[in-house]
Amino acid sequence: MDVRQKIAAFLEKRFLIDFGTKVTDSTDLFVQGYIDSFGFIELVEFLEKEFGIELTQDEIMSRSLNSLEQIESMIISRKQKNQAK
Repeated sequence: MDVRQKIAAFLEKRFLIDFGTKVTDSTDLFVQGYIDSFGFIELVEFLEKEFGIELTQDEIMSRSLNSLEQIESMIISRKQKNQAK
């Protein structure tokens, strides 16, 4: 399973999101009401555990975790930075 598939599977299972119908990869999951502040904490915990990263305060406070495509992009970027070290 690739990064996008892992994230989508988590979001679909935990938040009952059905990607491909009304929800696209670019849908803002917060504006549309799929994820609230408590769900955001769960999302961050999942991402850190699943991908072996620690999100910075700036990353958490940015709007880079609002849609599936934004989350995937941020995770790929972080993994590349970690590999370059």
